[in-house]
Amino acid sequence: MALKTLIRRFAGGPKPIEDALVVILPDAAAATAAATLIARLANGAHRLNVVPVAADRAVLAGLPSAPLIAPRVPWVPPLLPVRAVLAGLRARAIVVIGTVDGLAPPLSRLIAGARRRGLPVYLLAPATLARLVAGETVGPGLAAHTATAREAMPPEDAGFDAVARHLARSVGIERGEGALIDALAGRAQRALATPMLRRLGSGRVERIDTASALADRLGRPQTILCLGNGPTSADLRLAALPRDALFRVNHQWMAQGFLTNADMVFAGVKRSMRAAGRRPVGVATRRKERALLAARLLEFWHGPLSYTVVEDIAADIMPEVEGPLRPTTGAYMIAAAVALRPRRLIVAGMDLFSHPAGAYPNGMKAENAYTPSHDLETDAAFIRGCLAAYEGEIATLSPAFAELAGRVPAARFRLVEVGLCPTPA
Repeated sequence: MALKTLIRRFAGGPKPIEDALVVILPDAAAATAAATLIARLANGAHRLNVVPVAADRAVLAGLPSAPLIAPRVPWVPPLLPVRAVLAGLRARAIVVIGTVDGLAPPLSRLIAGARRRGLPVYLLAPATLARLVAGETVGPGLAAHTATAREAMPPEDAGFDAVARHLARSVGIERGEGALIDALAGRAQRALATPMLRRLGSGRVERIDTASALADRLGRPQTILCLGNGPTSADLRLAALPRDALFRVNHQWMAQGFLTNADMVFAGVKRSMRAAGRRPVGVATRRKERALLAARLLEFWHGPLSYTVVEDIAADIMPEVEGPLRPTTGAYMIAAAVALRPRRLIVAGMDLFSHPAGAYPNGMKAENAYTPSHDLETDAAFIRGCLAAYEGEIATLSPAFAELAGRVPAARFRLVEVGLCPTPA
């Protein structure tokens, strides 16, 4: 508790509820120029927090008032690890309204720390921003200050809407943990691809390389219950349904006390990778594999690790992902389940942020919307592509998922209501 209090002090206030886009304002002129952009980013169209940051509180006085805006004056003394401040701000991307030259020392240290963490950092001149707000399209108006910021930059003639959308989505760009930790995780990843080195690590780390090996590990399940984290994941009828394996996504469900005996956890964030403990972990991609190894190998107290990479075990059924956005972890769970070729899938909690009860069950507070790195179109196309390879039976409590599955062209599976789901023979 004392550590959390200290980190709040470093970050200038409570930790944001969602991942944050930090807007660095060097002076009052930058704050005035950024007011319209900040209001646009904080209008609820994107699931993120906007955190304007300045070295002087007076700079923040004229900003617009909106629920997702939490202005801060972070405390970054010379001997303080900047990582703690960035964690307290929940920073996932940064835009500087102006230039990095001549920034106050605390703000300069934030930028330096962001560069080391691999966060995307952008520069946007106040005059350029004013022209964008006025409706002009201005050459390369947004400048990339870090390598990750150069990923999927908007076109050079982008207008205000495109720049705002890009900044929101940049919060979802996958980043590293710093050069040293990333290098160690990369070495571990390569070692696990070498049979001799893999045998040396057996007992502590097991990489499950194929769908067949995963099916063996799980007892060749014929009925898999796949639960996302939407409201329908808390439907009490689920507990009575016969199943051979239970798949869950991330870790929020662990505190709910309902269907917590997961056979496998699909984790998209490091907190979930740690919380999974000794359960087998599914990660979406080899890039996520590095994040998993960084989170678990250096924190050995979480126990032995067994895991699979979905893009490897489901390569023959997964469609290509086009564009900068990624399918959700729940979508990759469906891909893994299809790759195991069970006779029956039961799906709930895959509500695609369209359920009238909200994003999560039991009153958990969050915007009922996708986070910036995902969207409905990407998720739906990916899931439909995976389901096109499935030949069993699907029962679902989620109306949104039922509608999606019902639109799979030339589907070879049978879609039934959960109340009609027959008991396996």
